[in-house]
Amino acid sequence: MRNTHLPAIFTQSFLLLGALAASGATASFTPPAEQGTIYAVINADRSAGAQTTSIGVDWGPFQRNVGRSNPYGNCAGLIAGYVLVIQHTKPDANPLTLSTTGTIVRPPYQGIAPPEIHHACYQIEKMLARS
Repeated sequence: MRNTHLPAIFTQSFLLLGALAASGATASFTPPAEQGTIYAVINADRSAGAQTTSIGVDWGPFQRNVGRSNPYGNCAGLIAGYVLVIQHTKPDANPLTLSTTGTIVRPPYQGIAPPEIHHACYQIEKMLARS
């Protein structure tokens, strides 16, 4: 006896995975109470039909949302995206929340620049945080 429900199950699973991928990602980080540079690495939104990747930062009084064209170019593989760079200019410890329609490869951290900053398939996205 054949199971005629398999195509419907596969279709529902595919749609559910697509919806989850389109929902994006969120990460939180509380920087140390010292000045420095905060980095995060985000892969571009690869969901079906996506031409832009949304990047949002909510950090105390600083809130910024940008949409950037996906940097595919010669980067047809899974790696293509953005290195987020934010200057932490005040010695405070406000929690930072990063949200994106892409995938967070390296969540926000303060310290040394990630290796992706020199990769041709990653664009640098600088945000100037003024409160």
